[in-house]
Amino acid sequence: MPEDRLQHFLSLLSHLGWGLNPSSRPQPLGGRRRDDLASARWLALSLPDSQSLIVLAIAGRLPALGEAYKRYEDFEPGHRAVLRALRDQNISGHYLLLIGENEAQLLDLELEDVLIDAVSRAEINERLLPLLDLQALARGSLSAFPRKQLRQRARELADWTQLWSTRIGGRMDLSTGMMARLFEWLHLARVAERNGSGPRYEQCFEDFAATARGTSARRFLEDRFRPLHGQWFLLQESSLKLMLDVVQQAGKDGILDDCLASYAMLSSGKFTAEVFAEAFADDELRHRSWRSSVTGELPEELRTEEDEERDWLQEPVTLDLDRAGTVVLLRTIDVLTEKVRGAALDQLTALERGERPGQQLDLLALEPEDIAPQEAARHVLKNLLTVRTADPLRAALARLLMLTRACEWHRRFEAREVRFPRLRLDVETPAPAEMVMEEMPPAAMN
Repeated sequence: MPEDRLQHFLSLLSHLGWGLNPSSRPQPLGGRRRDDLASARWLALSLPDSQSLIVLAIAGRLPALGEAYKRYEDFEPGHRAVLRALRDQNISGHYLLLIGENEAQLLDLELEDVLIDAVSRAEINERLLPLLDLQALARGSLSAFPRKQLRQRARELADWTQLWSTRIGGRMDLSTGMMARLFEWLHLARVAERNGSGPRYEQCFEDFAATARGTSARRFLEDRFRPLHGQWFLLQESSLKLMLDVVQQAGKDGILDDCLASYAMLSSGKFTAEVFAEAFADDELRHRSWRSSVTGELPEELRTEEDEERDWLQEPVTLDLDRAGTVVLLRTIDVLTEKVRGAALDQLTALERGERPGQQLDLLALEPEDIAPQEAARHVLKNLLTVRTADPLRAALARLLMLTRACEWHRRFEAREVRFPRLRLDVETPAPAEMVMEEMPPAAMN
């Protein structure tokens, strides 16, 4: 049955200009599977832009997405089962086309976006097949197809977090601050898992829903929180024991299992520093961030054209989050990390040549510490960047963004098992007179 559906769809593609190899035979998804995907058949197709499309036909109907969207989720468990099966069989591609009884769904695998959900043959003909015309593909029909905007991803993640924070906090009579901390830990644990900054587990967040009935959510989270607090020091400025007590209490009546099962249905594309910044900032900070993104603002210490005169390994930078916004914070981390990595590579080259790194003429100057290029982001957080704010909630957001961005850089550098430093966060309340003078419009001052 699935093989017949796949062959029928391949015949449709042949009418759209595809020169398919007749010897290509659909493959079973798994050797001895006993689940609903046991009879599924798949085939990998090369796209004109050097990307690939996995076409997968399954028995029965495809998982419906309407109810998932109402829960602020991106998938149904059936989608996660398919993605897990592909991963287990080392089947990789850029796009996934699911074919069911009379419907089809097209997914961007990297972002985990559902691009098209065609629920009838008419929709397949009108919405899906024109995208897969070979000439349209050569013009970039898939790469140019609209994805979710950052603001939409952020809104969905914020709504999901608020929904479950209210459910768990109301059931356990916990404060808003405690629930915000729990979900900050949860988001950071998933970021670390996705970006390779934490330990490897047999079961990841995306797989939890598949085995939620036989898995303790408390045990699942304990396995992640302990190393992220102690060994990697991602979960800073809070009590591990207190958080584990909260997790244990929430796990007693099953609500934590339900929460993590829902969490597994969120797209991994939502767990980025940019999405967190948009999702969890207050309105004023979000407005300042938007303005900074337009002006391309940077801290004063980085507004220099004489880069060669700056010691990128030692000279610190202070950022006022309340004035600058989150966009400037992330941009500052990126600029400093790139510069530190370049300086570290220069330092490594100098050492290999037997030269003294740093300023050669200043014999009294301290030599900079040896820095591995792949640990540039860690050096920035440890020694160079101080973030100042007058709002404890913004300080918590800054902590989340700094650690998330560092995880992303570690993934880019393929750095593993890096222990994060204590962040340089100053929570200060500026003098009221200064705030009045800074914020008051010129007309009011006259």
